Amino acid sequence: MSVFSCAHQIPPEGGPRDVEGPEIVASYPAPFTTHFDDDRVEFEFDEYVDQRSFEESVFISPTIRDVEFLWSGTSVEMIFEEKLRDSTTYVITVGTDVTDLLAQPRNRMAQAFTLAFSTGQSIDRGLLAGRVFPLADGDDPSGIMVFAYRLDGARFDTLNPQVTLPTYVTQTGAGGSFRLPHVRLGSYAVMAERDEYRNVLYDREADEYAVYQRTIRLTNADTAQSSLILQLSKEDTTGPRIAKLDPKDRNHVAVEFTEVIDTSTSRRLSAVIIDTTTRKDLSVYAFIPHLPGRKSATLVTDFQTPETAYAVRLQAVYDTVGNEGREEGLTRVFVASDKIDSTVTHVLSLSVRDSARRVGLTGMIQLAFSDPIIPATFDGRGIRLTSSEGSIVAVTTTWLTPALVGIRPTRPLAGLSWYALSLLFAGAQDWKNTPIRDSALTVHFETMDPDEAGSVEGRVADDSPTDTAGTIVVTAVEVGTKLPQRITTRAGRDGRFTVEGLPQSRMVLSAYRDRNNNGRYDPGLPYPFQPSERRSDVSDTLKIRVRWPLEGVVLTIPK
Repeated sequence: MSVFSCAHQIPPEGGPRDVEGPEIVASYPAPFTTHFDDDRVEFEFDEYVDQRSFEESVFISPTIRDVEFLWSGTSVEMIFEEKLRDSTTYVITVGTDVTDLLAQPRNRMAQAFTLAFSTGQSIDRGLLAGRVFPLADGDDPSGIMVFAYRLDGARFDTLNPQVTLPTYVTQTGAGGSFRLPHVRLGSYAVMAERDEYRNVLYDREADEYAVYQRTIRLTNADTAQSSLILQLSKEDTTGPRIAKLDPKDRNHVAVEFTEVIDTSTSRRLSAVIIDTTTRKDLSVYAFIPHLPGRKSATLVTDFQTPETAYAVRLQAVYDTVGNEGREEGLTRVFVASDKIDSTVTHVLSLSVRDSARRVGLTGMIQLAFSDPIIPATFDGRGIRLTSSEGSIVAVTTTWLTPALVGIRPTRPLAGLSWYALSLLFAGAQDWKNTPIRDSALTVHFETMDPDEAGSVEGRVADDSPTDTAGTIVVTAVEVGTKLPQRITTRAGRDGRFTVEGLPQSRMVLSAYRDRNNNGRYDPGLPYPFQPSERRSDVSDTLKIRVRWPLEGVVLTIPK
């Protein structure tokens, strides 16, 4: 066997905890062996490994269907039941899902291992490498499958990864990086996925996926593509369904959905509630999405008859990608509560507390009521924003839900200045035409110092001379926190950008070409193929300091 390195020693019992994943320290044949004519290969690890995790993490290209595994200590032989092809480069990839056996918790391999050998006189020299970004900030970027499909003259949009096995397979290591070396020259489609069923196929709505935006061509003049950037997404073709109805009292029913709903379309939503015995309609006064989670809501109704079964049917409920819920999934029955709603509608919260400091200069202030309000009874005439000098600041109001109104100044407020927000509720009535409990509310607050925020200036370089439709969006994401802040801006036509208003923190930047100018990254589709929008790698971690602008950041979007 070819030995690569010395095995790391397992600490004696009672010593330091083992935190290192297993490594392959020797193989047969040696890497890059040519004229190979045996029917077996062998790997030796530096420690005992979970045998099943190894057997489920080995991928052979071209595919060898019948393989027998023979274990002896830390070594494993793979016996091929079929004859290898002549003059062919074989690539065996051991993925990062291999775990050690004795450590608690078990450790995974840090990087995928690749063994290439040839039954002919040369080794294929193509290379595909890059990085895969997870679906959500904080998700583990390691262990994601990366597939390369040799097209052999076929078009990308005819490839169906739901039934077609990839030609080459690997897994991402730490940070989401991956390498597929020793690839045969030619044209390839590249895709990444979290393979939930471990079948090396794409399963819609189960697997997270990423598709590279174009066909990759490896030639004698260009044997390597080493800056492939892929961003995981998840295909969603199913609309929201009602998961649970919970009657809170005789006028309120809590609704829980199977997924986040699009609250921007909730004004088009209609709700019908029918007494299942008398078949009479029950009036519905409001549908209030619960913010910010948006996965639940409250139906406000006329008085329900206690212990009566009602059927709820919702229409025009959409998820965040535009799928409309089907009638059978939005119909549910509940039994009415006998509890009387004895509460009087009141102000539930104001997003700016009295005497608050460092309030944003342009942000929306949100006023929440405990129950729906008739908008015509509380409009802009009851809202007054004044400066400390007494000048009135014009504001706009937006009803976000029947119980939540947003208040925003029409122009940025002055920095380091005090303001008073006065809310007069005279005449304001709830859905029952009952005056609300509060008569007035006033809060005073001081705005932030504009110089107390950090900023980053830089440039986005787009390597494509032809794919220039749409603007470039730059996103700054906070790192090292459970709820990271995200701030976006658009680069100018020359690629230059400035991200302002950044808190003192550590952040990374990335950019993408927003082809359709819809303000969000479009991941494309695996089948039928739709290209993803092109994006950059992330920047190094930037330390944001107040009054200390960072300059010279360069982001590159590969072609």
